[in-house]
Amino acid sequence: MSEVISIIVSEVVFNKDYYTRTESQSPVKVQEYAMSIAGGEFPPILLNQDNILLDGWHRWMAHKECGLETIDVEYLDTSGFVFDGKLDIHAIKRKSASSNFRHGQPQTEKELKKLIRDEYRAKMESLDQKGRAELKKDMAKDYSRSERYIRETTSRIDKDLKVELRETAFNMWMGCYDNQEIADSIGFSRPVISEFVNSIPSVGNGIGAESNDSSENPELAQDSEKVEAAAALEAARVANQEHRFKIFNEILNDILVLGVEESNAKAIVKAIADGRISHVKVIF
Repeated sequence: MSEVISIIVSEVVFNKDYYTRTESQSPVKVQEYAMSIAGGEFPPILLNQDNILLDGWHRWMAHKECGLETIDVEYLDTSGFVFDGKLDIHAIKRKSASSNFRHGQPQTEKELKKLIRDEYRAKMESLDQKGRAELKKDMAKDYSRSERYIRETTSRIDKDLKVELRETAFNMWMGCYDNQEIADSIGFSRPVISEFVNSIPSVGNGIGAESNDSSENPELAQDSEKVEAAAALEAARVANQEHRFKIFNEILNDILVLGVEESNAKAIVKAIADGRISHVKVIF
């Protein structure tokens, strides 16, 4: 943040893409601030280098309501906020919200959770597991919330991602990729992938069924937190996935009995699963 200076009120630029609120802009709060301005100093608003308003909409509107010519501002240079080669609007909003916690009307819980989820969804596919963990720590710090709060807010997204990554890991294993290649592809460490592969029982016991010990690894186990009514849907999806793995394992077992080499047998099963063998259809 820069030092506090005064600028002309009309020089402030409002761009909704930069603003953190979706529902809590309050004309009542503007009137309240307008009556308080005459009573003494007022906290500065936050702008970026282009005078775009980042935090302090109610204070800015109160100054306009009172017909004041100047307003105190702080500046945050957002030119360095870049993610994947593009302007990181989510990080800018996060820093803006952090400023709001020091003074001003806080975001509602709904607004705050939307900010967290929007940023996490936007960045999760570009980050490996370590990067996602670091992002959660940064959000906890900037939003003045516990890391547990951030984990709970993003838990539904993480559950969906874990199912997708497990399916990808299984398909790559079926395609005879080694553990390091699988790890590099989906962003988990090699030991985690090795544990996942080792948790796939030997032929005949159900490919993809988890061993009793796999839940001990927090990187692969499902979150222990229940996610409201979605828990039932998640259980149904996992059961469906395990059933599919069991069926394809039985097909693999039948092919191996014919003396087909394991790598070729896996390739055949993968082709069946992908629907590339038109005369073979698996009904669940």
